[in-house]
Amino acid sequence: MPRNPVITRRGALRAAAAVAVAAGTGGALAATASGAGSGHAVIPDPLMSQWYVKNEHVWDNEDYSEELQGITAGTEYWYIANNSDDGQEGIWRVTHDFSQRTRMLRNPARDHHLGDISFDFARNRIFAALEPAKVWEIAISGAQRSTVRIAPLGGSGPRPQGNSMPWCAVNPRDGLLYSSAFGDSGEPITEVTQVHAYDPADGFRLVRTVALPHAVRRVQGGAFSARGRLYLSSDASKDVRGYALPATGGGPGVYLGSCGLNAPDLEVEGLVVGYPKNHATQAGGHMWVHAVCLDNDWPSGDDAYVKHISVPDAMAL
Repeated sequence: MPRNPVITRRGALRAAAAVAVAAGTGGALAATASGAGSGHAVIPDPLMSQWYVKNEHVWDNEDYSEELQGITAGTEYWYIANNSDDGQEGIWRVTHDFSQRTRMLRNPARDHHLGDISFDFARNRIFAALEPAKVWEIAISGAQRSTVRIAPLGGSGPRPQGNSMPWCAVNPRDGLLYSSAFGDSGEPITEVTQVHAYDPADGFRLVRTVALPHAVRRVQGGAFSARGRLYLSSDASKDVRGYALPATGGGPGVYLGSCGLNAPDLEVEGLVVGYPKNHATQAGGHMWVHAVCLDNDWPSGDDAYVKHISVPDAMAL
């Protein structure tokens, strides 16, 4: 029995998404490398073997915690993505200390599943993943916010993810929007072996595909560090995994390691690397990686956990 109607909607969307993956796109990258990808040392090393969950914020059965899917950090606030389908779904703004929450925008495409989100400081935009694969672009100016567009991922060109789009994240190094499929049994793409980069300045046209050094399943979130390192959250392995992607070309990327989220009975969702910029000096204990997990209660509301991960050196991310 589905845990709530939202999952029924997402399941229906994914069943309908059994469309052919664009023929030939990234085909040369289908074979993935093992181990650490290219084998070249990554400097500085983020030392992911030393990461650990230091503490967590817990929201019990709140309107904003129901089907909480993603999180990102802007200039002044955190932003969270709610896919509850009960009138509260959309983007919420949260103060840096998590004490106050305000819903900013309701999801204008309410028949689409809202996933993980990303803040783009260069454009003052939030990009949100919608399924079937579309990008919800939101302009942020102080307390003002407005929908810029909802556009298909890939534009009129190749769509290597089909309709699957659990997350999207802007790489500050190249300004491109990256995403991947979800990757699970019974879906058109059963495992994630590559990530794809799209150009927001060109209608989200596909620019390149980068192979990962190994397959990942049930990818729920993705976020970039200031160095352009990609971190993915997996609900299959219940962890955060790091990759150094090549600046150009198809990879494969270099595997940096993983950090377990201590969430065996929770659903792992999205993540963010960083802290609201104007409050970054208050990030205690090098807690610069934050992942959302859900206790999918039914019929009562979901409990949401924001797990704060301590890292040895935030400058090495």
